[in-house]
Amino acid sequence: MAKSKSIRMKDIADRLGVSVSTVSKAIKGSYDVSAKTREKVMKLVEELDFEPNKQAQSLLQNKSYTLGVVVPDLDNSFFGSIIRGIENIAYQNGYNLIICQSHEDSVRELSDLKSLINHQVDGLILALASSTKDLKYLESLKARNFPYVLIDRGNDDLGVSQVLVDDFTGGMNASKLLFETGCLNVAHLAGPEKLINATEREEGYKQVCEDFGFDPLVVHCEFNEEKSFEKTLQLLQKHPEVDGIFAASDRIAVGAMQAVKSLGKSIPEDVSVIGFSDLAYSKYLEPALTTISQPAGDMGEKAMKVLLETMKQSEDENVNLAEKFVYQTKLIIRNSTKEIIQ
Repeated sequence: MAKSKSIRMKDIADRLGVSVSTVSKAIKGSYDVSAKTREKVMKLVEELDFEPNKQAQSLLQNKSYTLGVVVPDLDNSFFGSIIRGIENIAYQNGYNLIICQSHEDSVRELSDLKSLINHQVDGLILALASSTKDLKYLESLKARNFPYVLIDRGNDDLGVSQVLVDDFTGGMNASKLLFETGCLNVAHLAGPEKLINATEREEGYKQVCEDFGFDPLVVHCEFNEEKSFEKTLQLLQKHPEVDGIFAASDRIAVGAMQAVKSLGKSIPEDVSVIGFSDLAYSKYLEPALTTISQPAGDMGEKAMKVLLETMKQSEDENVNLAEKFVYQTKLIIRNSTKEIIQ
């Protein structure tokens, strides 16, 4: 039979002399339909070949072939790179994406998650908002065996697979560079408290301070330029001896650099600055920002592959494999730090 581009469930029903409801139930495998009728329906479905009509395929396999992705900030090129990685693997496997941003707001994040579930997505990839503390909804999804994967910002308590970077070692490498270039008073502009990746970077900084015999100086701020500008001004006015700043993100570093310049200080001659993420614009700053690079695209691809495997596992309620995949960071030395003292 010739393939039609406009075949509908009603067309199948009319050809077989049954109701649309019967066709729908037969496609879904409902036991309300006799084996003989189901066989006729499925035979015609195959003859008409609904592919690439996703609606038919979705009904046949009880899948929407749509996935949800929730990240904190789409303006952040790090998350943009993660999404590109996710999209590459999703496309190869016939999935579409619905992308939401929480704006680092836990209330908005919860609303996004509920909306995606209502849209019957087959799975989720989530980077937690910095303000998220209540995990009850995510725990309920896990209890229902709904497949989702955490990326960048993990939480071991949820018992789901995670794709992360080694933030502790990255924090150590950033801090170590500042001391190795001759800085004697290194401060850390840390991310939000209780955000796991920010905490790990802070712990890496503190470890290096201990190794070099210096007291840590930590100031917490949000992952944005305006707040870090204000916090850096306060820091340098209170501690003018600071000659090195490790910022927990490139966005924090940008605000810090502007604050340093506004006080008439030079970078890196008076104050060295190093960031974390290697955002797209970081190499174009003046001076170009030394930073810690994260393999965002690879992380996105891995998260999508893990989600595909998790969705397969979720079909078997006895399978519950939660794995943690940790990527290493890379130090990118540019002009916002001095040369290492040999």
